[in-house]
Amino acid sequence: MVTNKFGPLVPVRVERLRAALRIRRMPVLQLAERAGLRQQTIDFIVRDESGKRRCREAHLRAMADVLDVDFDYLTGKIDRLRYARTSYERDEDGFHLFADTSDPEQLAGIHLAEDRFGRRCYAAIIRDLIALHGGRRKAEEAYLKDNWWMLFEGLMQMIRPGTWRAAVLKAPRRPVRSRTRVADMEREGLEALAKGFEVVLAPWLDGGADLDVKALGALRRAVTDGWKKHHDKKATKSRKRTTRRRTKK
Repeated sequence: MVTNKFGPLVPVRVERLRAALRIRRMPVLQLAERAGLRQQTIDFIVRDESGKRRCREAHLRAMADVLDVDFDYLTGKIDRLRYARTSYERDEDGFHLFADTSDPEQLAGIHLAEDRFGRRCYAAIIRDLIALHGGRRKAEEAYLKDNWWMLFEGLMQMIRPGTWRAAVLKAPRRPVRSRTRVADMEREGLEALAKGFEVVLAPWLDGGADLDVKALGALRRAVTDGWKKHHDKKATKSRKRTTRRRTKK
């Protein structure tokens, strides 16, 4: 580890720091005040375009705490966040939707938006289960045994643009669009939905209200039925194409 007289220096993935500021809608001045740092120090970091910026470990940890972002993600030690799933998946054609996203800052925004929403939902579910079962260990056991994980997966599915698109559109005509444009649309939609649902569910996420699981389940079924039909149809077509190719051989 590189050090100087002020302490150890760590690498900074500047695009991820900028994305975190954008997702949290936090200006540099506010971050500086809450992290106890000089605004000029943070400005010097976020405006760097070389990709080789380093800063004091204590400074980066302070910023990570305020932004509620994994410190190792900001340093580049890890590239995957626990709850960021959509951004690593492939579409029905096998295309990795965000793999070719030209702007790494935009890709980081997808990771951070989904991970933040997923982390808050999981914490709220476990909190409610602790109150019900009287301990974290029992709550985590109930999460798996009593299928509470399905509630979590349902919430995560609600912030995927494709889920809503399949539910509310009837056989949409698909204009020719570049993969980059499709990825941009999905990114914008996912970030907006994650933020929107976080606002809608804020009373529950903050512990001030109970979640109506039955009502949420009904909404999820209503929405995801369209998504399932869409993907079942795509899967059927794919199987037919495979069968035809094998028959020709």
